[in-house]
Amino acid sequence: MSLNHTYVNPTAAPCVMVIFGATGDLTKRKLLPALCNLAQDDVLPKQFAIVGFAGNDYDTGSFRKMLADEIPKYALAPINSKLWDWMNERIYYVRGDFQDAEAFKRLDQQIAEANKEHNALGNRFFYLAVAPRFFSPIAQMLGQCGLTKEENDRWARVIVEKPFGHDLASARQLNHDLKQVLTEKQIYRIDHYLGKETVQNVMVFRFSNNIIEPHRAALEPQLRRPRPDHRRGNRWSRTSWQFL
Repeated sequence: MSLNHTYVNPTAAPCVMVIFGATGDLTKRKLLPALCNLAQDDVLPKQFAIVGFAGNDYDTGSFRKMLADEIPKYALAPINSKLWDWMNERIYYVRGDFQDAEAFKRLDQQIAEANKEHNALGNRFFYLAVAPRFFSPIAQMLGQCGLTKEENDRWARVIVEKPFGHDLASARQLNHDLKQVLTEKQIYRIDHYLGKETVQNVMVFRFSNNIIEPHRAALEPQLRRPRPDHRRGNRWSRTSWQFL
């Protein structure tokens, strides 16, 4: 997929991307292949880094090796070796529990180091590739550690995926919990059935302090369209976006 032929200067702003649940299937099947596509199309910022956060027993070196082994299995086309080398040196890993304050302190330190190393200008966004029950605890920990604080033109964003709660009441409660920590503009809720190309569009045009409004408007109807949740098959997980 090439984005450059339709958009003027679509390159996203410098940032550090934090992936919670980074050792799961979503990272290697969708997120990293999407990031590689963005880099290939030259719309990923050069001032960019990825910090994976999960409970699995990796360090930065072994995490990089795991991704290097796994990503080629899921990429739609062979990944240029130089491009992967560029990406690989921007990947870091923090091991920890989603409710462990000490682990979030280590995360904060790693983000600061990655930000300095790659000149990401203090911008950061957090992709919650985790089970919905972890959305609120992670958001609360991010808030307690000051990682969602925005100042001096530095922005922070949090992305969560549907299913967003298991019924109307739980969806409203989760929305309430997130808004205790985040402003509405900091929260993005997407449907995991939208696919890798939409993930790319979201990452370029929505996780940035220079959002291009026409593209956002064009994408919004697609993001809000209810999609079946075959794994759960219940009414509210399919349509809870209508109530937020």
